[in-house]
Amino acid sequence: MGHGTAKVAISMPQETFRSIERARRKLKLSRSEAVVDALRAWLAQQQEQARVRQYIEGYQRHPESRREARAWTQLATPVFRQDPW
Repeated sequence: MGHGTAKVAISMPQETFRSIERARRKLKLSRSEAVVDALRAWLAQQQEQARVRQYIEGYQRHPESRREARAWTQLATPVFRQDPW
């Protein structure tokens, strides 16, 4: 085992294990790589959710004024008109 790593034993439902095994084999990943990738993605999702909560809380404490909202709408309208979607 490499320097700076930790070995972890976990329990999970059999169906979850089988799903992970199928996915990691298809992607040609080791079990460790698959689990570490999944945990990193989960951690990134947790950080993103925390940033969104922080943004919402800040906006609730200091909402934009009607004047600011009107200005942003005027700036964005030409861009949205050009958007093919």
